[in-house]
Amino acid sequence: MQLWRVMLSGNSYGDTEATDLELQPQDLDVTLNSSDVAVVPTKASIIILHGSTVISKTDVGYQPSAAAISPDGSEIVVGGQDGKLYIYSVKGDTLIQESVLERHRGALTAVRFSPDGTMIASGDQNREAVVWDRDTREVRFCVNLHFDCMLLRISCILLGFQGGSQSPHS
Repeated sequence: MQLWRVMLSGNSYGDTEATDLELQPQDLDVTLNSSDVAVVPTKASIIILHGSTVISKTDVGYQPSAAAISPDGSEIVVGGQDGKLYIYSVKGDTLIQESVLERHRGALTAVRFSPDGTMIASGDQNREAVVWDRDTREVRFCVNLHFDCMLLRISCILLGFQGGSQSPHS
């Protein structure tokens, strides 16, 4: 399976580069401060890319379904089919598992860091969204989203702040 990187400039695109990932990507996230570093979870591993080069491939004992990299690139959070949120620190080309968060009752389908990196949002196939404090690893709040159609699930999640503030404490 190949992942294509396309350079964009205004309304046109430039050079393209392909990276062979060997397995089907489940998600993709890039650092907020630099689009050169990305995390890609596959069915059995977590891949870190720098540009189009694979710098790390970590095999895991669970099935990743979603991933996000912190704005500064120091942490990666991975949502699993088992409903758990796995947090890793990034040390060069090595991932070190720091903690496992449990709150969801279904497979995680979306995870993201807040723009300032202080919070993590996660969503699952049962339509539950949870916001975690990154430092304490505690739940800040959660909500169960109810839809008329029971087949819907959370497929993406974005965490931001209202009123232009970059911090929930302002």
